[in-house]
Amino acid sequence: MKEDGKGLEVPPESDQVPATGVGLAASGPGALRVHPEQLDGVYRLRVSGELDLATGDTLRDELKRAEESEAKRIRLDLSALTFIDSDGLAILLEAHRRSATDGRRLTVLPGDDGQVRKMLELTGLIEVLDFSD
Repeated sequence: MKEDGKGLEVPPESDQVPATGVGLAASGPGALRVHPEQLDGVYRLRVSGELDLATGDTLRDELKRAEESEAKRIRLDLSALTFIDSDGLAILLEAHRRSATDGRRLTVLPGDDGQVRKMLELTGLIEVLDFSD
């Protein structure tokens, strides 16, 4: 890794590589991975790793791709997500708001426990987002 001039290590740009499908994955511990699948009118995005300021654009881009598709439903599966910060929560809320004007196509699978579910509960988003089981 190289330094950014302030003593912080910056990963090389080659750390982002295409994942299966059209998603992106960053390498390294805590990297965000988005695995898109389309089947029977449902565009499913399986998300794993950490969703934060550094990785948020990957999910944002995949959500927009899903929204532009002909899919009747978009299912965002967060059950394998291990971390989310306020930037990640904002991405979920933005997608929810777009979905509200687009026929409520988006549903979220948050997972049963862990940090992500706790953040959704603490912020009240557990009461706002459309969840599926």
